Amino acid sequence: MVQDPDTGKMRNVMYKGFTSELFVPYMDPSDAWYFKTYIDAGEYGFGLQAMPLDPLNDCPRNAYYMDGVFVAADGTPYVRSNMICVFERYAGDIGWRHAECPITGFPIREVRPKVTLVVRMAASVGNYDYIVDWEFQNDGLIRPKVGLSGILMVKGSPYVNMNQVNQNEYLYGTLLAENIIGIIHDHYVTFHLDMDIDGPSNNSFVKVNLQKEMTSPGESPRRSYLKAVRNVAKTEKDAQIKLKTI
Repeated sequence: MVQDPDTGKMRNVMYKGFTSELFVPYMDPSDAWYFKTYIDAGEYGFGLQAMPLDPLNDCPRNAYYMDGVFVAADGTPYVRSNMICVFERYAGDIGWRHAECPITGFPIREVRPKVTLVVRMAASVGNYDYIVDWEFQNDGLIRPKVGLSGILMVKGSPYVNMNQVNQNEYLYGTLLAENIIGIIHDHYVTFHLDMDIDGPSNNSFVKVNLQKEMTSPGESPRRSYLKAVRNVAKTEKDAQIKLKTI
């Protein structure tokens, strides 16, 4: 929720948001590696793998730490300390500014700094550590960020340097050090966002695409312009966006 600066009332923004899945496929088709396509949240439990944060190292000095409540195998709740930290981050960026043009004679200028409220947790899933930041900016932007740390999953190799590798041989990875190959892979992160802007009803997902539009003969010296086309999604499938084509 956010407090309306004009009325002082609390307004709903988002009911629920969380990391729903992390898919980590390794690109080695050999017998020992072809099946390594991990689903870190679904198979291991992203929340269950969360680790306590180390004050002054995982989070800055001004951070406030919160406990996490977990569920044991028998359904009994238990508490772990320092699982979440909350802090304000100011990087010197400008949130908003405007100054009147000098020719108007109005000496009006206003500048607002961008201050971000960060909510952070970290999960250690196997060899990787995921650092998840939820950034709430004072311009209304909500930005989830994922940092990746930990240790690479590697396999042994008889090679000491790349000069020993035959030109026609593909390693399915990169020679990181003597006799060690890091397999090519990627991390695909999916977020669940249940938006609740000003209440649970009357909310829609709208995609706006730019579309080329031609002017009519004699209408304008311009031959074409870009038109914003709105599409209100009626189903979840309608809301899908294709970001990249390989």
